Amino acid sequence: MGVKMNVALAESMGLTINHGIIWVDALQRSRENKVAFAVGDCAYTADCFTRRPSHAMVS
Repeated sequence: MGVKMNVALAESMGLTINHGIIWVDALQRSRENKVAFAVGDCAYTADCFTRRPSHAMVS
């Protein structure tokens, strides 16, 4: 509650950001730069079962 992601570096790299969250693929790599990874609350990917957008949580 009340968390604000710090995605300034990702923005400066030109990565896809939607509502303050970095879009990543199934391997947590950013879509535009395959050597840049994002995980946790700042990452957003497609669910592997439903293919719907979801947070890429790491536990």
